[in-house]
Amino acid sequence: MNRTKSLLLHVCCAPCLSGFPDYLKSLGFSRIKGYFYNPNIHPFKEFKRRRHEIRVHEKHFGFDEFEYSNDYPLKEILKGMISSENRCEFCFRTRLEGAAIKARDECFTHFTTTLLISPYQDQELLRAVGNEIAKKYKIEFLDEDMRRFYDLSRNVASEKEMYQQGYCGCIFSEHERYGSKEKG
Repeated sequence: MNRTKSLLLHVCCAPCLSGFPDYLKSLGFSRIKGYFYNPNIHPFKEFKRRRHEIRVHEKHFGFDEFEYSNDYPLKEILKGMISSENRCEFCFRTRLEGAAIKARDECFTHFTTTLLISPYQDQELLRAVGNEIAKKYKIEFLDEDMRRFYDLSRNVASEKEMYQQGYCGCIFSEHERYGSKEKG
């Protein structure tokens, strides 16, 4: 059976998405759906702010549809991050697995993530996790380095006056960014 190509795009935040919607649309997908699934973002107020910012700018991105998950299992996420040897891998795995399951269940042929645009993420690890999850759920992972669109994303985000957060989202990155550097 030859299905037309369709893409479920995991969206972490509006600024990261703003740099490459035109590129994704040029790849020949018959359907593209944005999916906000970020149970790792801390605090909850930040989670809501990022979700809201995507909703505000949704029409700008020009995708067929968006869905916003309200899942926020704080205890499970914190427990997983603390017990994991690599919190970023845990975080990537949590979000990409959620996106892959959604993509599979809704009969998309591909899934990917806006995290691929960030020069601050471990791209090798992110892509390895994405490809592993793709095999597990028998769906294609659009495994492409999107960092070439990063500067454009920042320019578009500034032009559209999008909220641009100062950390990736988890409690640990928030602490690294804003916490005290002093030893106590």
